[in-house]
Amino acid sequence: MMYDFSNALANVSRRTREKLDLTQDQAAEMANIDPSHVSKMENLNRNANPELATLYPYVRALNINPAGDFLS
Repeated sequence: MMYDFSNALANVSRRTREKLDLTQDQAAEMANIDPSHVSKMENLNRNANPELATLYPYVRALNINPAGDFLS
């Protein structure tokens, strides 16, 4: 059985973005991705299965540490 990371991704994404005092649009701009991707990730949209080409720049832009942030 594979672990569903959707809830963890949504929580970490929103928490980190808000901690940095960024809007979804600002975070998307920093990562050079479409703002709709940020909204979908944070709101657990059923179609929010971000490709690595979207997720990686976002995680890097917000300096999210997958090993630590997803476990806290």
